[in-house]
Amino acid sequence: MATNYLHHHNDFKDILATTTREKGIDPYLVEKDYWIMHRLQQLGLPFELGNFNIESF
Repeated sequence: MATNYLHHHNDFKDILATTTREKGIDPYLVEKDYWIMHRLQQLGLPFELGNFNIESF
């Protein structure tokens, strides 16, 4: 079963732009953090975003 990653969606760049605008974060940092977290998930390494634990999915 193929995983449906966010970067496979046609509107990936729009999603990054919306996040950048709403959070007031540099676009480079938003995309960099996405790719780091994507790789951590691929490696099976647990990580958390504040109160959000990626392993809950």
